[in-house]
Amino acid sequence: QTSLVMVALLALGTVSDGVFYLRDADPRDAGPFSMLTMASVLVGAGIGIDARFLASGGFFLTAGLVCALWPALTIPAIGAAAVGGLLVVLVDAVRQIRGAPPRA
Repeated sequence: QTSLVMVALLALGTVSDGVFYLRDADPRDAGPFSMLTMASVLVGAGIGIDARFLASGGFFLTAGLVCALWPALTIPAIGAAAVGGLLVVLVDAVRQIRGAPPRA
């Protein structure tokens, strides 16, 4: 299921960016929509699959709002969302490793 969420994130983000390209829109305006699309996928996964997705969704939702309100901060906001989402995954991986029985 996690793999499907990742595929959906990449695919829907690409579709969102593609729509902007096809409409000949300003590429700087794609940032908020990509972030909000990804936030929607993560929040949906958090509700339907595992609540741990909600934290990553929060990072992308925040980034989407920052991109929309302060366009000059689009690139740093996207980077911060990616790092924040990665940290959520890494913290969870460390927790799982610590809780796992030692290998023989």
